[in-house]
Amino acid sequence: NVFALGMRSISQEELDMDEQIPYISAYDIHEKGMEWAVKQALDYVDAEKVYLTIDIDGIDPAFAPGTGTPEPFGLHPYDVTKAINMIGGRLCGFDICEVCPPADPTGSTPVLAARLIKEVMAVYAKNRA
Repeated sequence: NVFALGMRSISQEELDMDEQIPYISAYDIHEKGMEWAVKQALDYVDAEKVYLTIDIDGIDPAFAPGTGTPEPFGLHPYDVTKAINMIGGRLCGFDICEVCPPADPTGSTPVLAARLIKEVMAVYAKNRA
């Protein structure tokens, strides 16, 4: 069970797949809110445990320019932390990918990635206590 949140562009290869991954675009999240999007995703997946992958290029490049595929109109980091907290007790593991420090002269992307890792760990610990 896979569900993607925050998509902004889809490659032809992804469109040609036999089984397309369901997703909610960043544009829909901007309009309807992260709470709505996470609820839709969790209802669709219908799983007790959730493995979370945070792809840093889903975040707007104003906050995370250090990625191989920056794309405008991405998610705000606050919305990503909101999603992490909503998934909360279902978290069983996570990873963060697409961080490319050499592409970020400001150094803000690795700092944001570290902050998101800290958020996931805090939520995981809180829900295990």
